Amino acid sequence: MKAYDKRILSELLDRYENSSLFKGINKRNITISYPIKKDKMPEYFDLTDNTFNDIHAQLEPLESEGLITLVWQKKKQKHILEKVSLNLSHIDEAYRYLKRTPKSCQEYEFLSFLKSYPSKRDTASERFIAYLIQKTENHESVKHYVHIENLPETALLLNVLEQLENNQKERFIREFSIEVFHDSKAFEKNLNRICDIVRKFSSNFGLKTLTNEALMAEFNVYKNPTYVYLKGQGILSFYQNELNLKDLKGGIGIQNEDLEHISFREKPVIKSIFTIENLTTYNRFDYPNSLIIYLGGFHNRTRRALLTKLYNVFPKADYYHFGDIDCGGFKILVDLIQKTGIPFSPFKMDTETLLQYKAYGKPITQNDQKELERLLNDPQFKLYNAVLSAMKEQKYKLEQECILQFS
Repeated sequence: MKAYDKRILSELLDRYENSSLFKGINKRNITISYPIKKDKMPEYFDLTDNTFNDIHAQLEPLESEGLITLVWQKKKQKHILEKVSLNLSHIDEAYRYLKRTPKSCQEYEFLSFLKSYPSKRDTASERFIAYLIQKTENHESVKHYVHIENLPETALLLNVLEQLENNQKERFIREFSIEVFHDSKAFEKNLNRICDIVRKFSSNFGLKTLTNEALMAEFNVYKNPTYVYLKGQGILSFYQNELNLKDLKGGIGIQNEDLEHISFREKPVIKSIFTIENLTTYNRFDYPNSLIIYLGGFHNRTRRALLTKLYNVFPKADYYHFGDIDCGGFKILVDLIQKTGIPFSPFKMDTETLLQYKAYGKPITQNDQKELERLLNDPQFKLYNAVLSAMKEQKYKLEQECILQFS
């Protein structure tokens, strides 16, 4: 036989804990009830068996103990139930009957746990903790991220965030997962939730629009080894060896963890340094007396360190970023300038190029339209207002692979 007494009483306590009364918003007397309806309890209305009598038999002792009140249709006692109401004056007894911890106690323990974390610096994990505290103090749900009754789960999540924020060396996702979760696949299972938290609570604007993979790269965590590709002019020094990029027509790929060991000779002089957003364009791109670097979308801290190293050796070179003529391309450009301090200029990311290759343009979406509006009102993008306005007016964007002439 089903335990209808526990099922209904549990539902009543759920309703109470989600009510304005529990949250302290409503100070008036309100009724917490569970309606007996066909869509909720069809078996009660099935006249072919005796279930309704079993339900009555289970609920009547609860009424005798003062935990609930049975409300009968047309006030006909023991005939057909209309609803079951929770007696708020016996709420503690209801919790004890179900051997259930009151939500108020769970919230108290959860808040004590969160407030035990020391305040260190303005990080995503700290902002996340502040959010959890505020929500819980207001008796609002945080179950989108954590369950307040499961403190070990929250502790593990906060540990993951802290490990990410403090990570300085390149690690692979499964390697990182074993270190933190002691399980090679657990990190990937929680990746969406972790990335959502970082995007929402980080003060770094550049992180908010990154894919999961690009976001993890910001913290030196990768699914597979990643490479930076370089070609054109320049002599690299590494591990007491030298390599002239001109000797390699297609350039060279260097794994991220080796980049810190790379340095550049001051001669020959490099007149221009280009960062390229897409691999197809990088492979086709050529420009005299230039070093050409494929960044692969958003840069990470290791690649920024490489660019800073270059800027220190070639401060008089012209620095260009060549990306898509769309919102993402300009966000990468602005993020690159802000995080490296290098005065990158856009290359072939202007109104003239947009109009020249109009036949290859892709229609902008509603999301593109909204993002264009936001960028046009953002002072950081003021220098690019002309081309952003042209995209908005012409209603199309352009992928850099469509651009065939570079001179």
